[in-house]
Amino acid sequence: MNKKIWFEPEGELDRFFSNMDAAVAAGARSLFLLSCEANHFPVGELNRKLGGLPVPVFGGIFPQIIHARRNVVRGTLVCALDAAVEVHHVERISDPQTDIAAQISGFDTALQAMPTIMVLVDGVAKRITTVLDAIYDALGMNRHYLGGGAGSLNFIQKPCLFSNAGVLADAAQLVGMPMRSGVEVGHGWQVLSGPFLVTRSEGATIHELDYRPAFEVYREEVEKISGARFEQRPFFEIANRHPFGHKKWEGDIIVREAMVRQGDSLVCAGELADGALLYVLAGDADELIRTVGDVARRLQVDGGVVLAFDCIGRSLFLGDRYPEEIAAMTDALPENIPLFGALTVGEIAGRDEGCLEFYNKTIVLGALADGKAPR
Repeated sequence: MNKKIWFEPEGELDRFFSNMDAAVAAGARSLFLLSCEANHFPVGELNRKLGGLPVPVFGGIFPQIIHARRNVVRGTLVCALDAAVEVHHVERISDPQTDIAAQISGFDTALQAMPTIMVLVDGVAKRITTVLDAIYDALGMNRHYLGGGAGSLNFIQKPCLFSNAGVLADAAQLVGMPMRSGVEVGHGWQVLSGPFLVTRSEGATIHELDYRPAFEVYREEVEKISGARFEQRPFFEIANRHPFGHKKWEGDIIVREAMVRQGDSLVCAGELADGALLYVLAGDADELIRTVGDVARRLQVDGGVVLAFDCIGRSLFLGDRYPEEIAAMTDALPENIPLFGALTVGEIAGRDEGCLEFYNKTIVLGALADGKAPR
């Protein structure tokens, strides 16, 4: 599989295109494409190239990509798959009038036989959790899901998902893969205080916690824990170190990040319903890095490649220590198994009987085996 990966570190459009052509000439039956947002490629030229490719195309534009034990802010990666994949899209997902289930019903039969589904979304779109629930309702368990959110850290919506129809925005991409896979998830964040009850919310916006203004409650807890003062520092500089933990009824803690303050409300990276229980979390760099190594050791790898969907928020939190996180996951994998992937705007995973979840500040690792899975 090493020979089926083409990486260039400068973000040159001509080389990106020539690497796509080289992959097709080498016999690729599908192309997985990753690009950094800082490349600033013209969408029109991308659309013309993608529309002319003779094989299924999927992937996206992300804040950063991972390759060869490092993360880069510029560059592209082309991965040639030796199996044909099924690529389908749910479009206009932010529009509350969009019938997401009806769109999925148009192609769910084509995906039912696929043991692995990659789900990529426009990371700044609304209703992502609604989309994932509809996918799970249609396709169910007994398969593995993995993926993440594409887009930019400035949270301005723009085309970010690669397809044969061009570069898409406000969409979810479902890629049915005929190969076996393993999926593991972890985060390493620790509970410091709570729980707090979400008593009024709207989509990804929390208006009230415990019947009080959400920011008032959050500020009291975080300032007590950290000693930092929100009036003295930018909101996200403090909030990046203290995400929420959403307590699921099964006992798991799903990290949910507060991205923006809007008056007394908090806008999170992912929806939260009334009645959700939230904790305030904190992170320790050593623990986050150790957790990633544990996630990689749990991963069942059977040849092929390992894909990393790692939250850009973890990189921002770890700063200069982030290369240690990449090293921890790489060193825990079998030798000669290539690892590559993206720093994402939210992560997606689901395994066997588990639900399909949208995560923040979390690592999702997926092992794709060579060849097709027996059915």
